[in-house]
Amino acid sequence: MVATKGILSGGVQGAQAAERSLQHDELLGFTRARRTLGKVNRDHDGPAHLGLTVQVHLDVGPYDATTNHRTGRTDEPARSFPTLPVTSGAMSLQGFSALVTGAASGMGEAAARRLAAEGAHVVIVDRDAAKGEAVAKELGGTAAEADVVDEASMRAAFDAAKEVAPLRACIHCAGVGWVERTINRDGSPHMLDTFRKILDINLIGTFNAVRFAASAMNGNEADDNGQRGVIVNTASVAAFDGQIGQLAYSASKGGVVSMTLTAARDLSAAGIRVCTIAPGLVDTPLLGMLPDDARAELGRSVLFPKRLGTADEFASLAMEIVRNPYLNGEVIRLDAGIRMPPK
Repeated sequence: MVATKGILSGGVQGAQAAERSLQHDELLGFTRARRTLGKVNRDHDGPAHLGLTVQVHLDVGPYDATTNHRTGRTDEPARSFPTLPVTSGAMSLQGFSALVTGAASGMGEAAARRLAAEGAHVVIVDRDAAKGEAVAKELGGTAAEADVVDEASMRAAFDAAKEVAPLRACIHCAGVGWVERTINRDGSPHMLDTFRKILDINLIGTFNAVRFAASAMNGNEADDNGQRGVIVNTASVAAFDGQIGQLAYSASKGGVVSMTLTAARDLSAAGIRVCTIAPGLVDTPLLGMLPDDARAELGRSVLFPKRLGTADEFASLAMEIVRNPYLNGEVIRLDAGIRMPPK
């Protein structure tokens, strides 16, 4: 048996969660252990640390092959391994810049407001220059007119973020929807140009944001967790539950989902995390164009709570991904349990 002594970061509850024992088969010779509990290592102004000491006690007697048992007992003194300090704490945005695409309205705007509230200088990226300027002025940020599929304007937007302060977070929300069946009712095929356009904006646009964000973050000084930045992309439940007519949209968002873990692996050596949020039915300006009764019917189709999601709920999850240094390479559905029907 192996006894451990340690403190998990997390303040008051950390000490209560720390005591653990790991049992092994007696054939390995581990038959007893002593449990001890350490103390939280916390600087007055710093984050909590994980102090882990492993003590191994061996009660091993000579092995008798004829009986397949150990005989007698030989006690060895406990062996203590060094304490391993592991820094824990939320990623700080104070003194850093953050960039949000599609930030002039909806989920992007809500995310930009959350980032600004955390102390980041937010760069508002949107094709709508007037709305982008208005949001940036209100938040004390910077507006950058850009198209996510255009290399020059996106490069300029990220350069603007770096000029203000080191880029720590990028939340990519820009995207479009489209409805068209593989063959239309008259038997004509899905238009190839529109399929390409949806993939360009939703998938290639995401890749464009990821590559520029990663390049900008790579030169940052790492924090206590070795992090240089975090990228949050936006997919959709349509990546998993694509409905009739969503072929192009589902393909584009499925590509974003598939890109998540690979991008996180690519960027792990640079200390850059990548996650994706897959929202369900969120009450954005696009859904706001529907009649009230149609929106209410959509809300009733959700498992629980039976309503549409809000842009601020998306922003809240995006901020948790930014803060939490152990979230990486993951796609998180934000959908209140909905599984979309065929139509």
